[in-house]
Amino acid sequence: MALPTARVIALTPCGRPDARLVRAALHAGFPALLDLGADPSAARAALAELRELRGVGVRIGQAPMSPEDLPEGVDLVLLPAGADPAPWAPRTVLVEVTDVDQARAAVAAGADGLVATGWESGGVVGEETSFVLLQHLLAEVSVPIWVRGGLGPHAAAACVAGGAAGVVVDDPLLLTRECRAPGVLRDALPSMDGTETEVEDGVRLWRPRGRPSADPLPLGAGSAFAASLAREHRTVGGVLTAYTTTIDEDRRLARRLRPLAPDNALARRWGLRYPIAQGPMTRVSDRAAFAEAVCDAGGLAFLALSLMRGEAARSLLEDTAQRLAGRTWGVGILGFAPPELRREQLALLAEVRPPVVLIAGGRPSQARALEEQGIETWLHVPSPGLLSMYLAEGARRFVFEGRESGGHVGPRGSLALWEAQVEQLLRFDAVEEVSVLFAGGVHDGRSAAMVATLAAPLVARGARVGVLMGTAYLFTREAVETGAILPGFQEQARRCNRTTVLQTAPGHATRCVDSPYVRAFEAERRRLLAEGRDPQEVWAALETLNLGRLRIAAKGLVRRGDAIVPVDPDTQVRDGLFMVGQVAALHDELTTIAALHADVSEGSVRALRADDLPEPAVVAAPRRPRPVDVAIVGMACIYPDAPDLDAFWAHVLDGVDAIRDVPEERWSPRIFWDPESRGAEGGQTYARTGGWLPAIRFDPLAYGIPPRSLVSIEPVQLLALEVARRALADAGYDERSFDRDRTAVIFGAEAGTELAGAYGFRTLYRQYVGPLPPELDAVLPTFTEDTFPGVLANVIAGRI
Repeated sequence: MALPTARVIALTPCGRPDARLVRAALHAGFPALLDLGADPSAARAALAELRELRGVGVRIGQAPMSPEDLPEGVDLVLLPAGADPAPWAPRTVLVEVTDVDQARAAVAAGADGLVATGWESGGVVGEETSFVLLQHLLAEVSVPIWVRGGLGPHAAAACVAGGAAGVVVDDPLLLTRECRAPGVLRDALPSMDGTETEVEDGVRLWRPRGRPSADPLPLGAGSAFAASLAREHRTVGGVLTAYTTTIDEDRRLARRLRPLAPDNALARRWGLRYPIAQGPMTRVSDRAAFAEAVCDAGGLAFLALSLMRGEAARSLLEDTAQRLAGRTWGVGILGFAPPELRREQLALLAEVRPPVVLIAGGRPSQARALEEQGIETWLHVPSPGLLSMYLAEGARRFVFEGRESGGHVGPRGSLALWEAQVEQLLRFDAVEEVSVLFAGGVHDGRSAAMVATLAAPLVARGARVGVLMGTAYLFTREAVETGAILPGFQEQARRCNRTTVLQTAPGHATRCVDSPYVRAFEAERRRLLAEGRDPQEVWAALETLNLGRLRIAAKGLVRRGDAIVPVDPDTQVRDGLFMVGQVAALHDELTTIAALHADVSEGSVRALRADDLPEPAVVAAPRRPRPVDVAIVGMACIYPDAPDLDAFWAHVLDGVDAIRDVPEERWSPRIFWDPESRGAEGGQTYARTGGWLPAIRFDPLAYGIPPRSLVSIEPVQLLALEVARRALADAGYDERSFDRDRTAVIFGAEAGTELAGAYGFRTLYRQYVGPLPPELDAVLPTFTEDTFPGVLANVIAGRI
């Protein structure tokens, strides 16, 4: 079997073999993977349900399965990392990987393609998020890569724009009509925001609250999108089609709008070349010369005040203000700093008046106070719930920073966070007032093109967007030349091939280089826990252990009593806490700030231009030929004595005879009925019974028809509209969007019924007899602008 060419592959969620979901995906034209799970009997039963279908794929899980156990119709196999692809040939074999080493091994073993399983996925995960893992793999291997983990439709578009072959969708399908998700999970999903799962020993799981005995389920951050996608698109096919449609639309928008191009709306507002901000990095962004170098290269520099106070803070601000007079620069402060320190820093900001302020952990009230002084103020917003609150309180400038960043990190990877925030903003009425900086894992043209694609719908609505970077600047020559960091820090960043997260307490985590200090930290953490210390005591001890470690790493300085003294390079490496983001593992060469900015902004435009468009939105999975390739997805009817589908089916089951005498209002048996007639003479009929439709309520305004036009429209046209509406509702299309450009209407109907006959009578009477008598003129329909379309049967499809 050839590799799937569709951008979207369905996977049954939660490690469960859901045959009905696979069947629905295949019927909608998408490749689908049946997760065989851990129960061999359940896996075999599901495979038996799908035996007649071609194009079925499977994901080999914990259930012991061999190639011989798979039926003939299984053409695609997804293996776990480390499995040998050779025995599964000639089937197409994809391998799941969570890091670069696994990817290299899989390709060397003969894998046809990879599934990059990001940190946000359910089940076995690594440390790299979907955003960074995709970038890392694309730089190392050349086989097609699909991405799985925390992806909504906009994030899927970003992945494809970045070079992925496509995405694997599992958790977002959980609330579709066909999915057989456990009841306890279906009940919980509508309130989930993606942070309800936890990684335990390298496995991401969800545990039902209040049910300690319930088995945990492998569930990822994509569960946050299940409720909204099911609400809008209803079915498996509807959700998967939404992904393919959004992938195409967002990429085309990004190519046309070039959201991160030089001199975009945000850059013009700042009076700078690029929509790029250098994020405030504690113990790094504390040199006026470094800020000047960033501004000289066309970006927005931020100083990091952190816990700085007194003369040191004043000197830094005044020096920077003097160097950058007339240009836009900024200051980053902590909204959760001790109140006395915060008041001191705010008073200093009011005095120096930097053009821009960024508040980490801040609130709209804090931003409002600065805005009233004419200082443009931005807020970090780590969740869609907070974003909704901040918008309601009048905030309009936001930083969305994903977990990929260095230093203190939040619970959401960039793509999952950005997806949720973009969807939230697209529902906001005044999105044109909003400005957004995307942060976390951005460092070059590819990553910026992915951001640009995801942000394109916001730009189309008038929002201003840019990116905020931190770790990428650690690889610039100016970082060392201006004294922002020592050469030893830069060398540690260049040698970094993986980052780690130090957790002092739940919700308190710091991303850094995997260094000797990390091992010392973990040893101390294990010791404290082994002694049974109180969690608050453990947190305090570990936070104290971290104090001053970043200054050792960045500046090679340590506090000895009341003095700050330098340390030797070996001590710097041993005792320093080197805060870097995940993209450090993607770099080992030095650059300049000017080259970095150009690569990100101008490089995003080049990457978008190189994106292969257009492409087929959906390619049907192979299947056995069928006599008629038609799927009935919705039904409706109006039959004699049966105003709807349920009534008709009940009549069929009950054997109801709906044949009745002709009603007088239809035609009069006194005039036309003759039991001896054979219909050949005199226009008589020997029958006086038939099937007659009941009265049907019809609301013309619901279809945009003026009530006065009803007398000029054949009843069959009106009934057709009503029945079509019901059939669409039965299929779920009244509550979900669908691609109307790829939808056709074919409707069979007979022309020339009562209304057409009445018009014909009016016309012919005048020709054969003469002027209409008043009594006939009063009851026959008159000609209006609605007459012609009102009697043509071929207008019905257009009305629908």
